[in-house]
Amino acid sequence: MPEVLIKKYGITTAAVWGSMWLFCQMKDNVCKATVDKIASRAGISRQAATPHIQALANDGYFVDTTPNLRNKPHIYKDTGKITFSNTFEIGVNQVDSGVKEVDSQSKEALHEYKENKQVNKPKIKEVAQAPKPLKANQIPQVILFREVTTKYPSKGSQFTVITSVDKAGDRLGREAIADDLLPFYREWCDRGYNPMAVKWLEWAVSGEIPQRTNGNRLTQDRDAILLEVARG
Repeated sequence: MPEVLIKKYGITTAAVWGSMWLFCQMKDNVCKATVDKIASRAGISRQAATPHIQALANDGYFVDTTPNLRNKPHIYKDTGKITFSNTFEIGVNQVDSGVKEVDSQSKEALHEYKENKQVNKPKIKEVAQAPKPLKANQIPQVILFREVTTKYPSKGSQFTVITSVDKAGDRLGREAIADDLLPFYREWCDRGYNPMAVKWLEWAVSGEIPQRTNGNRLTQDRDAILLEVARG
């Protein structure tokens, strides 16, 4: 954080300048970072960062090259108003310590510094992390299945549930709700089928409930007789 900015504005503005300046050291020599990223690097909130960014631009430390841009990160260019002096060595690389305000003629020295820093900049390999799988209670289609059946499907059936609910919605021309699926599930259960199965969703996808077969009727008649005997 440049001391000259700390004295002139305070530590927060100086921190925002440092954040934007660091982003300007990228390949394009401009700051394309979002306000959130600038704020995060400076250790403040997005709301707090915005007026400091504006102040630095208004006072000529950065130029907003996209002043009319809306809903996208603005692109700021370092004007070179702050540059480094009093060089010292770290390892084999020369860098600068201390800062001072200079006029536009010092831009060339700053540009050379940037080029040297870019050449010697260590390469950091970013390793993408696999996203964490969603839990059952975070998947809308699975939540809907539970609303209809009162139970979550098995993990092995979740994909079938998700795709079937989506297909049922496609048939309806909108997102399926519990009332759309309940008739199919109730009929499935009334026929004595396994209530934890997901095959009934095929009926919901087609929108049609198949006619009961003779076997179904015989089974129901047998069950009715056994129930009467039990009541006997």
